Amino acid sequence: MQIEDVNKYIIKQSIKRKTVTISCHETSLALENFYWQRLNDIACHYDIKISKLIDMIDSKQPKNLAAAIRLFISNFYFQQIKT
Repeated sequence: MQIEDVNKYIIKQSIKRKTVTISCHETSLALENFYWQRLNDIACHYDIKISKLIDMIDSKQPKNLAAAIRLFISNFYFQQIKT
């Protein structure tokens, strides 16, 4: 892999803060637009709401929910390309 190959995957992303309901309480969550879009894609794939998907990730009691979501999305797509 060359540096030019790496550069085409680096995209400047702005952080978008959204209020979501997790376990019946509202919380603010900040993620890059890319991750909000991927969460939406995965939620649609399973025919559930984004808030339900986030609630499922949060049920594992991560120390950092935003990081857990990013890892979940990475693992989801990694499994997709593995199969």
